[in-house]
Amino acid sequence: MRTIDALADLLLGASCPGCGRARWGTCSSCRREVSSPQLQLSPEGLHVVGLCAYEGVGGAMVRALKDGGAWSVAKVCGPGLGRALDLVAPAGVALVPAPSLPASVRRRGFDHSAALARAAARPGDRVVAALHRSRRVADQAGLDHEDRLVNQHASMLADPPGSGPATAVVVDDICTTAATVLEARRALRRAGWKVAGAVVVAITEKRIPVRGSTRGPGAK
Repeated sequence: MRTIDALADLLLGASCPGCGRARWGTCSSCRREVSSPQLQLSPEGLHVVGLCAYEGVGGAMVRALKDGGAWSVAKVCGPGLGRALDLVAPAGVALVPAPSLPASVRRRGFDHSAALARAAARPGDRVVAALHRSRRVADQAGLDHEDRLVNQHASMLADPPGSGPATAVVVDDICTTAATVLEARRALRRAGWKVAGAVVVAITEKRIPVRGSTRGPGAK
């Protein structure tokens, strides 16, 4: 593998999306970082489970997925997200991706939240694109907690459950202030869904009560 990694770096500029070291695909160390849930939070009573902190490997992998065209990141994170789902709800639920702006999906060529949901799905789960943007929202980068809540407020609509499972779990890439997943819960509930919680790849330290610690569903 070292020879393959060296050739990949020489010919393609290949590197691990998590740590940036020259290699073909995600290295074993970074895979371990996203292999199982490490963080749990409960903003406004919504159970959110994340694989790792955003500051570090988690953020690098999310950025590689969203903006670097590293589609393989979703598949790498899939098993860990599946284990995160086990902490939120039994199998047989609807995995609802947080909605992306249509322009962002066109620019990237794929919907990264939907890719994460498909990779996370356990036997019996269904990926349901039930959430839609009802209005444009600003880029959340640089916004503080209150501004993010205002930015996301009443920005989503949801389709009703239909004939499939009526329990939903929101799937997203990052939880910073929880504004997106809370708005997703509001829209889904209004449409008749029961929302069991949310799973994400990374949680920012703004939301982690103690640096690097794992907190249960009652943590604030």
